[in-house]
Order: sequence, then C-alpha cells, then structure tokens
Amino acid sequence: MTFYTFGLIGHPIKHSLSPLIHNAALAAHGIAGEYRLFDVPELPNNATRIVALLDSFHAGIINGLNVTIPHKQVILSYLDKLTLTAQNIGAVNTIYQIGSRLVGDNTDAPGFLKPLASYTRGLSDDKTAVIIGAGGAARAVAYALNQQGWKLTIAARRKQQAQQLANNLSKHPLIEKIESSPGVHPDDCHQIRIVAQKHINRIMEWTKVDLVVNTTPIGMTPHEDENPWPDDCDLPSGAIIYDLVYNPAETAFIRAAKAAGLDCIGGLDMLIEQAALAFECWTGLDAPRDVMRVAAFEKLVK
Repeated sequence: MTFYTFGLIGHPIKHSLSPLIHNAALAAHGIAGEYRLFDVPELPNNATRIVALLDSFHAGIINGLNVTIPHKQVILSYLDKLTLTAQNIGAVNTIYQIGSRLVGDNTDAPGFLKPLASYTRGLSDDKTAVIIGAGGAARAVAYALNQQGWKLTIAARRKQQAQQLANNLSKHPLIEKIESSPGVHPDDCHQIRIVAQKHINRIMEWTKVDLVVNTTPIGMTPHEDENPWPDDCDLPSGAIIYDLVYNPAETAFIRAAKAAGLDCIGGLDMLIEQAALAFECWTGLDAPRDVMRVAAFEKLVK
C-alpha cells in the first residue's frame, strides 16, 4: 500500500492545526499517510533545508507541501512553475509535482472566496471592501476581490507595505488608479484606496462599505480581547465582517459585529477551504470538509 506524506513548511508552526485537519481527511478516505510539520526558520540561512525538502518530492518521500510564513514569497525561486493565481499574488501556499516539475499554487485566494459567496448574493456590481492589513494574507484577499471587481480600501499601519500591495495589484487590468494620501477624498473611479489604519473612520465618509476583512493577527490567541477595528468607530451598517483569525473560533471582532447585527464569517471557514483545496490537489479526491472542520473546531474549543 502506498504511504503518502504531506507537510507544512514555515516558522513558527508548532501550534498549526494543519496536521489535525489533513490527518482527519486522510483517515476519512482510508488513505495510509501522515501530515507533518517542517519547522524551517527564515532563509537564506536555512536554504539547504528547503532544497532538501523539495528534493524529497523527486525521491518520492514527500507527496505535497503547504507553505506558510515566512516562506510564501521566497519559495517562488525554488520552484519550476507557478500557477497563474500564485504568479499574480506573488506567493505560494501549496506545492505539488507534475512529472519532474514542482508547481507552486495558492489556495488562499479561492479558499477566501468560497465562504464569502453565499453572503454576497444580491449585492450590486459596485461592491466596496475594506482590507485591514497589508501582509501576506492581505495579498491573497486583495487579489481575489480585485478579480471579482470589488473596489478596495487597504487600511494598514505601514503605508509602504500597503503601497507595495497596491502596486502589485495595479499590474492587473481592473486597476485604474491608486490613491495613497490618507487625508484626501478619493475619486469614485479609483479601484484601490490606501488609508492609515488609525484613520479608518474616514472610510465611511468616502464610501459605503459592503465588506470588512481583517487579515492581521490582531485578536489571535493569546490576545483574544484585541480588536482590529477602532473602539471609537462604528462598524459600517449592513457590512459583512470577515475575520481571518481562527484561534479563537470567535474573535472580539466577530463578537462586536454580531452585537451590531452584522453577518460574520470566521477564519475557520477559510482555513478549512484552503486546506481542502490543497488536499484535493494532492490526492485527486474530494476533501471531507465536514470532517476537517469538526477536527479543527474540537481542538479550538477545548
């Protein structure tokens, strides 16, 4: 019987739920295998470890890898091919093999969109989203929403990082112009706006907001009481609130949104979907999403 080995490259990753989720999926299908953690600190000092793990594909020792911080971008140069999604986002979270070639993909973008789809039915074509943060997760979220025609406002603490994200997206045809001055009212034709996170209250002065996405780790265990949305600013009326933080299962941001009567999506939804897409990529089988979700949720609520 073939034994499959999948795993996650990143640092630090000892608290990752990925082994629990994927091992539950393997067991549900009766597949002999395991999902392992490969803790690899930042490159270039650990480049030889990355090369050794990728060489394990060719030796048949590893059958699939996920990639997380701090390697999602630096791993690009070690791969033979990138999917169009990975190219456009500029980051990889899933690696698989076709023949002798190692392919980098990004399941974060479709993994983010799938849970959102049922909440956006009926919205007009003129949809506006606020993305809090400008890091790696924000890149996938911004790309995914941009491809669906959303107007975006990036609210970030580091203006330069937000500008880099906007510049990356500006390579794509949906982007018309970038407004980077936080105190200036942007024209309605702008596809992307940038605002300092401390000035997030200005956003509602500029435009309606249909969706707010927290892509930062604010509110993550052990800082469960922290909220990325300012205390002195009301949440936008009627907006969908999407928090990518999945531990705890219900963040302070989500609790505040529920108290305001808003529709909410927790980070566990995206976590399961991006993992399911990777599992399907590696195995060719339908991922048992319900089984994967139960395994993760039971761990989170213990």
